[in-house]
Amino acid sequence: NQLLQIYVKMGDVDSAARIFPSPAAWSVVSWTCLVAAFARYGHFSRANALFREMLLHGATPDKIALLAVIQLLQHPRDLEFARTLQGWIHEAGLSTDLVLGNALIAGYSRCQSLIDATRAFHRIARKDTISWNSIIAAHVSSHLLPAATTIFHTMQHESSSRPDAGTLMAIIATVSIAAALTACANLLDLESGVEIHALAARSGVEADVGGLLIHMYAACGDLDAANRVFDVAMGGASINRDLSSWNSMITAYTDRNLWEEALSLVHQMHHQGMAFDDISFVTALNACAAAGYRGIPHGTSVHLCVAEAGREEDVIIRTALLNMYGKCRDLCRADAVFDALRRSGQRLDLIAWNAMGSALAQHEEFERVLTLYGEMLLEGVTPDEISFVNALTAAATAGRETLAAVHSHVVQRGMNRDVVVATVLVAAYGSAAEVSRAEEAFAAVPPYRRDVVLWNAMIDAHGGTPPALRTYDSMDIAPDKLTLVLALNACAGMAELTAGERIHRRATDLGFDRDVGVITALIHMYASCGRLEQSQKIFHGAQEHTMFMWNALVSGFARRGQSERAIALFERMQQSGHRADAIGFVSILSACSQAGLIGRGCGYFASLLHDHGILPYREHYACMIDLFGRAGRLEEAEEWLRKMPAHKLSKSVWETLLGACSIHSDVKRGRRAAEELFEMQSRKSSPYVIMAKL
Repeated sequence: NQLLQIYVKMGDVDSAARIFPSPAAWSVVSWTCLVAAFARYGHFSRANALFREMLLHGATPDKIALLAVIQLLQHPRDLEFARTLQGWIHEAGLSTDLVLGNALIAGYSRCQSLIDATRAFHRIARKDTISWNSIIAAHVSSHLLPAATTIFHTMQHESSSRPDAGTLMAIIATVSIAAALTACANLLDLESGVEIHALAARSGVEADVGGLLIHMYAACGDLDAANRVFDVAMGGASINRDLSSWNSMITAYTDRNLWEEALSLVHQMHHQGMAFDDISFVTALNACAAAGYRGIPHGTSVHLCVAEAGREEDVIIRTALLNMYGKCRDLCRADAVFDALRRSGQRLDLIAWNAMGSALAQHEEFERVLTLYGEMLLEGVTPDEISFVNALTAAATAGRETLAAVHSHVVQRGMNRDVVVATVLVAAYGSAAEVSRAEEAFAAVPPYRRDVVLWNAMIDAHGGTPPALRTYDSMDIAPDKLTLVLALNACAGMAELTAGERIHRRATDLGFDRDVGVITALIHMYASCGRLEQSQKIFHGAQEHTMFMWNALVSGFARRGQSERAIALFERMQQSGHRADAIGFVSILSACSQAGLIGRGCGYFASLLHDHGILPYREHYACMIDLFGRAGRLEEAEEWLRKMPAHKLSKSVWETLLGACSIHSDVKRGRRAAEELFEMQSRKSSPYVIMAKL
């Protein structure tokens, strides 16, 4: 037995197990020592098997052996064994033993059986601090946070273990205060949190829970109180700024997107020579990630600290580095970190795959996103919400078959009921003009889970069609600004004035009628419905005039054939200091086309690149072809078409030329345009119809 204990102390459990040639020669001490050794060094399955063998050989376990075996209870599958063990404890006359009872509470908690843990707690006649700590922790791990807080208060006011200045230190050292503050943070129970803070202050242990207090106040939305706790360290006050406090404060700022404040603290930590631990590195890197490209200087500094500390090989820190570089839009460094992770030989977790996928998606490297998604599946990693969002975003650009394939994976995983994934699906199918599939994805989400973002995606997928308004009217939650913009745009597309006016009143009732986006949509809606005066009235009533408002007004007049007024508005916009964008030029070129102002149209087109640095879009060329086609100058119209870069040619520009040829009876040129269209859309009948008219 002494030799056995020597091997155990050395950690050589295999040699220890070979000391006795036959288990029959083992004593209870031998069995106990070896079971405890296997448990201590994490060989839980071997310890479990050894304990069962001990029972088969008729050895009666003592208290030490039972304590060692209780440590084997690590998983819900161990619950039946735990109950068997409870029976052995009862038979041994140890059912009221305090130490064993406390160990059983923790063991049942690890087995995720709160009922059994509670029964074990109540069997203890004289509970100590550890008993209370264990049952509080069991409730927290079961997410029964109100009950955890109630038990903590019961411990304070009713039990013999009521915390005072001495016993509270023991509580803090384990879990009671941590559990109570965590419960308050998760429940957003600021009132209870303040009480616990006061108790800690009276007991003189405020410094020991500084980080937890910061987290609690920040979670409850009282960032000022979190700051006060953090700043008490100034002037020799009681709370020390340990790493936990720094980490909690940085996380609080990061969670609220106050990245400047978060990065300032990271800089202070580095400047004051704080020795970062792994949590500090991850916290700092997350703060840099939240700042986007502006966080890259701080991120590279933290990366250097990681390297100097020799922690670059740690998988969690490497994953945080990958996430930081990806969100800071440094794809080159993100690639390097990801490659290093793969070369390390360690199996990549889902977080690393998602971080790399998100980095690629942000850089619109959609082909690589899909490749990465496939590799992740081959590695046996189960995708989650983020994985599917990245894959679906990429699949939407790769064609309907790829999108359908990823959609089938989503359904297989049961993630089609997830509102975020469903929103991406609806948007993807909407972009692909597969509205029925978008409706299918929308319908898969239970009504009680549908949020305003999903509703917006569905309205947008319908575009300017009656189902868009029906979807808007069927919403059972309050709309946001974007909802109203989409609904108003649908009204504009259908020239639905009555519905548009109703939505205008709703926007006013909700206080959104002063929002820039809503005002722009209102201008567009009234102009599209022929109410140009009302459109102008809303424009002039706006506190500021954005380029989008100008574009909406210019476009409205141009589409209504009031080209001179459209041109006058366009010039006023230029004079007011708003430089026209590509959309504005489409409107003004369209106005010139309708008015037959060839010279002016050519001048505006020339100014696109020369004065505004805008490369002409397909729509700009189409306007010029229409301009010359309307004027009967078909040869020049065709020349404009031939000037277009090959990748910008589309059926719309050929249709514009074919339409002009039909109006002016240019059969030869019309035949050439029709032949081009036949190649592009052999199944469409419209080119044949127009050609027949020629």
